[in-house]
Amino acid sequence: MPEQFKNPKELKGLALPALRSIGGYFASKGKYDVAWGDVMLTLFTPIGSRPGNRSFGSALVKVLFDPAVSYQTERVRYIISESLIEWCPHVRLVDAQVTIDQKEIKIGVTFSLVVDAQKATRFITLKRSEGGAQVLAARVA
Repeated sequence: MPEQFKNPKELKGLALPALRSIGGYFASKGKYDVAWGDVMLTLFTPIGSRPGNRSFGSALVKVLFDPAVSYQTERVRYIISESLIEWCPHVRLVDAQVTIDQKEIKIGVTFSLVVDAQKATRFITLKRSEGGAQVLAARVA
């Protein structure tokens, strides 16, 4: 990897989801915030929904809306792993935890960047209801 990309000051940019902060909605974020935005974009984009690149995304949305998802935690972990290997080559997946009960789905992703040994853990909580799933929170641990 070229030396210019190892400088942490150059690895800043727009982090998604865009949340209002002191610097505004589109304030410059750190490299792990940008990587987390890439991870969320990859995991929650259904395959076939992105014009220009129909193979981008993951099958996670289809599995999460399956009524028998509580028996498929290993399948969810596999989808997370394979999607990040394919579409986020700059992110190294360390661990994926999935907890599913009747009302919530909690997904925890521990990752690091290929150019850095530091680990970051982020969680997503999805509320299950009859009308589908709704993102409740995405937090940093």
